[in-house]
Amino acid sequence: MMLHGHGRGWACSGSTLFAAALLSVFGCGGEARVVELGADDGGETIELAEGDSIRIRLESNPSTGFRWNLVEEPAAAVLEASSSEYVAPEDGLIGQGGVEEWTFVARGGGTTSLTLRYFRPFDPADVQGSFELRVEVG
Repeated sequence: MMLHGHGRGWACSGSTLFAAALLSVFGCGGEARVVELGADDGGETIELAEGDSIRIRLESNPSTGFRWNLVEEPAAAVLEASSSEYVAPEDGLIGQGGVEEWTFVARGGGTTSLTLRYFRPFDPADVQGSFELRVEVG
């Protein structure tokens, strides 16, 4: 594949454009991807490559005292918890719920699971939601 510069633009052969289109759609082999998941994806098995990330977005309303808690941590050698944050709604109304975003990064080959539960930290028996995921990294 060869690109030839002409002034400020680039001229490409037809096969080069086709290859570039494939790369833009499917990505490069070494490029990590981010898999976006929501409540409807709970109970699924997700396949990742090393370096890929999972971003789980779950509805949450901290003004009620409830929050998502990681109750079953994934095997750290396979999948590492990277971040967790609450994202408020854009309109900013007081007491209105937003989403919690949990991000995990695939670190090594293997299979692991994670479980998030929605409860108040002082009352873990009152579970109002659950999200479970099985992850295979290969």
